[in-house]
Amino acid sequence: MILELRNVDKKTVLKSGVINYVEYLNLKYGGKKMYSTHALEISEHALKTPEGLTSVIRFTLCTIQQSLYSCENQIADIEKHGFKSRFLKNKQKAKGLKYAMDNQVKLFWDVQELKKQSLNDVDTIVKAVRLFNEIPNLGMVKASFVCQMLGFNVSCLDSHNLNRLGLEQKDVSLPKGLTEKTKLKKIKAYVHLTQKQGTVYWWDSWCNYVAEKGGANKLLPTGEEVSAFHVGCVVR
Repeated sequence: MILELRNVDKKTVLKSGVINYVEYLNLKYGGKKMYSTHALEISEHALKTPEGLTSVIRFTLCTIQQSLYSCENQIADIEKHGFKSRFLKNKQKAKGLKYAMDNQVKLFWDVQELKKQSLNDVDTIVKAVRLFNEIPNLGMVKASFVCQMLGFNVSCLDSHNLNRLGLEQKDVSLPKGLTEKTKLKKIKAYVHLTQKQGTVYWWDSWCNYVAEKGGANKLLPTGEEVSAFHVGCVVR
């Protein structure tokens, strides 16, 4: 029965009750391990030079409340106009990029040391997320996205993934005023949550989900194209 669903539409799958929507997407797209290909390429680029790491952070900042497909144009404009870019009129986004550029050497060596320790250990990942969470405008989720692209076993539970999990934004945010101990505790719980299914699952299923949904990303019709688009936004 499941094999017969490979070529049917979403509504038919949902009505069948045989598999859920995420399983349907993974089946439809052949279960390709896009993370293992594209995130590895991003990670290798990011960890060659401090500038490579900054390109990952810049891309992440461009994804905030914007469609994935818009990021390439944003980045091209920033490369051309610098901080005068119309996409950096958002002061927090500009502040985040300036912090990343000013501190790129320290960030680069700090994350290198953490990667040497472990890509899977929860406490190590918490330190990595907290490192990038110090960048203005990068909350816990987007800091985790940076870490995910660097090979750490953590994931970006953005609005798409939150909807899939039945969670709200408040469940994955770090409100101002939290003590450092509370921040670390909440980040640790978040890392545990994402590791239940793992970074490969979340990356690959998200790419398939975005491709299926279309909308602002309709020019990226397959999960592989969605995944590869990340590379083009970083490796330039």
